[in-house]
Amino acid sequence: MKITWLGNASILLEAAGEQILFDPFAELIGGENPVTLEEFEPYSTIFATHGHFDHLYFVPDLMDGQDRTLFCTETPAETVEQFADAGDRIVRVRPGDRFRLGEVAVHVYQGRHIRQNPGYLLRILLSGRIPRYFRNLWFIQYAHRRFP
Repeated sequence: MKITWLGNASILLEAAGEQILFDPFAELIGGENPVTLEEFEPYSTIFATHGHFDHLYFVPDLMDGQDRTLFCTETPAETVEQFADAGDRIVRVRPGDRFRLGEVAVHVYQGRHIRQNPGYLLRILLSGRIPRYFRNLWFIQYAHRRFP
């Protein structure tokens, strides 16, 4: 098994002849590992672990009219269906589901996203990142409206 970090929370898992892309993301200005939409295109199996815009932004473009399968929970599925003609290529999964992709066994677990707290938010605001990457705020505002 080979796991490759692609930036943010995105990884590529390669095992038993399968290539599975987890959480393709929209890279913001100043990000650690800029990846373009074209770099995600070779992968036909995609998992979206949650519905934040930074993980779903490219997914409609990847799915629209292409031979790809998206595995995700109900909310990300509904969001992607608004923007892409994906038909039955979106597979809704729930915690506890088990299935196989070729020789790769998949077990869906319940996840929990980080909980923001006032101290953490204050450190971010005072870190200097906001003024440095101010141009990202316009994109974040647009993307958040598209992917609430």
